[in-house]
Amino acid sequence: MRHKYHHVLKALPALLPLAAVAQDAQRPNIMLIVVDDMGYSDLQCFGGEVESPNLNELAASGMRITGMGQSLTRDCVTIPEVLKDAGYHTGMSGKWHLSLTKGIGNNADQMKWLSHQSYFNNRPFAPIETYPCNRGFDQHWGTIWGVTDHFDPFSLVHNEEAIFTDSIPKDFYYADYVADKAIDMMDEMTADGKPFFMYVAFQEPHWPVQAKPQDIAKYKGKYDDGWDAMRDRRYRKMTEMGLVNPDEMPAATNASGRKNAAASMTTPSSSSHPTTAPPARTTI
Repeated sequence: MRHKYHHVLKALPALLPLAAVAQDAQRPNIMLIVVDDMGYSDLQCFGGEVESPNLNELAASGMRITGMGQSLTRDCVTIPEVLKDAGYHTGMSGKWHLSLTKGIGNNADQMKWLSHQSYFNNRPFAPIETYPCNRGFDQHWGTIWGVTDHFDPFSLVHNEEAIFTDSIPKDFYYADYVADKAIDMMDEMTADGKPFFMYVAFQEPHWPVQAKPQDIAKYKGKYDDGWDAMRDRRYRKMTEMGLVNPDEMPAATNASGRKNAAASMTTPSSSSHPTTAPPARTTI
């Protein structure tokens, strides 16, 4: 059954929130896909140039959500907690970032912790009771903290247990890992015929800006005419698609009068945001 989801999730350069339904009308399967800090018009199905054919198909037959906010308190009830009571399997892969995270207190130890040089006697990444597996999810594969290295993420867990503490698999990339684990869980959750809720929370394209070299090469030259030209193209496409009403949302003007130099896509240097992970620890 793996191929049923694999062509959708593995082919995504960036993702958008959506709900995909299947199974019976009374208790449909629900998959919510969220990305972090992506521009509204980045994807093709929102007027952009980032190729996303599988998401285009899903968006055409599903729901495009235009905004979302998250918060978590001890008094609130989460979606998976409610759905579990309704007989759903619940799974999550990816970035949580809803727990109150706290640093160690001094810079030297903090840097050792963040770079996987010490786990300080399995110190929790946040209060355990706020982890996804304790807020309604049967399983969670992903990160507790909000901003991590895409090639070697900090705070990566399976439920309450930290994973890859000694080494990171060769060619690891967080978005691929999140997609693979979502596929695995959906295969498991469909085995008994019960409906499922699958929450897929990608960190991409949130800072740090780290992409695979082949993905950077794919878009080389695409943005050489600068962001003003790109914005105009996207706006025209969004109006053609009916996503914006030009009478209610006219094209933005350069009110400041400042000129923008053409922005070309470049490979970030290793001193800022490298496109490959620094050799901080061994791979397996």
